[in-house]
Amino acid sequence: MAPAGAELLRQLPGRALWVERGAGGVRAVKVWRAPGALGRCFDRARARAEWRGLRRARELGLAVPEPLFLGRWCGHWRLEMAYVEGTRALGEVRPDDPGSVAAYAAAARLVAELQRAGARMGDLHPGNLLVDGEGRAFAVDFAKTRFGVPDRGPQLRREVVRLVGECREGVPARHLMAAAREWWRALAEEQRRALGPRRALFAAVAADARLDRRRRVLRESDRWCRRSEWVRIGAGGAWVRADLSAERESALVARFHGAQSGTLVRLPGATYVALIATSAAERRRLLEHWLAAGRLADHAVPAARPALAVGRPGSSRSERSAVWFELPEDAKPTHAPVAAVLRALLLDRGLRALPPDGRLAPVWTSARAGPLVLAGDLDLVP
Repeated sequence: MAPAGAELLRQLPGRALWVERGAGGVRAVKVWRAPGALGRCFDRARARAEWRGLRRARELGLAVPEPLFLGRWCGHWRLEMAYVEGTRALGEVRPDDPGSVAAYAAAARLVAELQRAGARMGDLHPGNLLVDGEGRAFAVDFAKTRFGVPDRGPQLRREVVRLVGECREGVPARHLMAAAREWWRALAEEQRRALGPRRALFAAVAADARLDRRRRVLRESDRWCRRSEWVRIGAGGAWVRADLSAERESALVARFHGAQSGTLVRLPGATYVALIATSAAERRRLLEHWLAAGRLADHAVPAARPALAVGRPGSSRSERSAVWFELPEDAKPTHAPVAAVLRALLLDRGLRALPPDGRLAPVWTSARAGPLVLAGDLDLVP
């Protein structure tokens, strides 16, 4: 969808975001094109809603990109915004990056400013908060934002619960606490009074965020079985993890017919292990393994990642199906039980590891990544 020479930032079903550099300067461009004809009927409403949201946010003095143009382009709706150089999504900030604590604190202050201004972002998550190396933060994606009287209680807490839930599994506690303190200080005085004592609020948000994240991952697990931000549809209707290269996809598909369960394919930088099904019952079980691996990936558990599913696992037909899971290049199976730290991590995510034979299940191990769970070895019970 992006024109030649553009720098693609994000490609999702129905929309894309890229950067164009030219004589007129540098602009971020967002284009809507829903997959189906019915969905495209709503592209205009989505584009206009985002245009209005950005303009209103600018009027309120909030840190958002300046909207420059909205109109039709090649049959699609196109929104042009000023591009802020040097920014990246909060979700892309690694905990060990220099200035990572300051980045989370800046994002927290911005969230408080949005809430003080009465901006209710319907899709507040780390991907919609941009940070730079100078302690600044910017909000994007205003298509679902509503503006009104600043909230003083439940709505504030709901937004923070979701945001903390999205961050807690990959961000150290010290980052989250620093961000929480900045958010609290940046709220209006009447909002702090409505929320109650700070210590009790933080404890309640932490508990609610854990449960909210569990529910969200479970509710959205079907994203691994359809075209989505996580999965693209490959040749023959195969489910392919979105960031798996076409070369690796071809290499795994070529081994489909000769593979057996447990077959290993070692490619530069990764090892792939296959699970095979030839009956309807096995295909249903294969789908459970694929979804379990997706949940482990969503919950940031050290585990084999879903890579490729061929032959539509889960269908009632008795044809041959296969799923491939990705592990580090040096991974190998061991007979060691699931490590206590790994079991504690699964419990924190709302899962219990129950081996099919009732014994402690084996794990895979890697010198670089440590112990890893393979979904085919465990039943993950919520």
